[in-house]
Amino acid sequence: MSNNQIKILAPILFVLSSLQVYLALTKFCLQHLCKCEEMSRIAKERHPRRRLLWKQFRDSLSDRIFRRMFRMSKECFEKLTQDIINAVGEEEFKSEEYLNTKLHVERDDVSASNKRKRMFHAHSYTSGGYICGEVKLALTLRLLSGASYLDVAIIYCCGYTYTYEIFHDTLQKWINNDDVIPYAGLKYLDDFVKMKEVAKGFSQTGSHNGIIAGCIGAIDGWLVKIRCPKTSDGFKNITGFYCRKGFYAVNVQAIVNYNKEVLFRSIMCRGSEHNSSAFKR
Repeated sequence: MSNNQIKILAPILFVLSSLQVYLALTKFCLQHLCKCEEMSRIAKERHPRRRLLWKQFRDSLSDRIFRRMFRMSKECFEKLTQDIINAVGEEEFKSEEYLNTKLHVERDDVSASNKRKRMFHAHSYTSGGYICGEVKLALTLRLLSGASYLDVAIIYCCGYTYTYEIFHDTLQKWINNDDVIPYAGLKYLDDFVKMKEVAKGFSQTGSHNGIIAGCIGAIDGWLVKIRCPKTSDGFKNITGFYCRKGFYAVNVQAIVNYNKEVLFRSIMCRGSEHNSSAFKR
């Protein structure tokens, strides 16, 4: 091929290659546009998640079923929620009433300058809204009662991975909070008036009405199953946690009164320790 022919074909080849690139870019843009339109259509058809309304769920349960599910009556549950609110504050607990009255804002309300209200608005239209404190507490009580996290996540409309995060957070900040549930065991043993009151309650409790006299508390031990401790966590005598029932555990000692109110509790002992030696600690 002569130089003249090359000079003639070079511009033609350049134009053809540029045309191919242009066609490829056009095809890519059209595909991307179709994909964006499809995603937009799916987003419009997507139904936002609706959180469980605690009041509606609570009212749908009879007193008997509620007690079987949460190991307490509705009145006791309400008292526990109020004690938690008094200890940690309404803003931390976020009860259903608080979310509906203090943080609720209409979708088109541009006057909502409060940052918390704007966050509440964003949560409502993306993830379904905040999970109220009553639902978090109910979820924790169900898991403590032996429920599966899979079933609990479906019932209370929350993510499977988020279920145990709620569980541990509720236990640490609310349940194990001495301001919520005080355990003044040593003070109780120095309060003779309180001990007489408890003894009187035991003497008037039961079908025989007075068979137990002078009882200031009912004590028992409970083996709480745990994972095998690790030496990397600072534990030295790991075999001491292995209990007689064939698993690793912590020996929990508790004293209750005639109304099943906890007066004293201790979680300092390993699972292999006998109740008598555990109580002496």
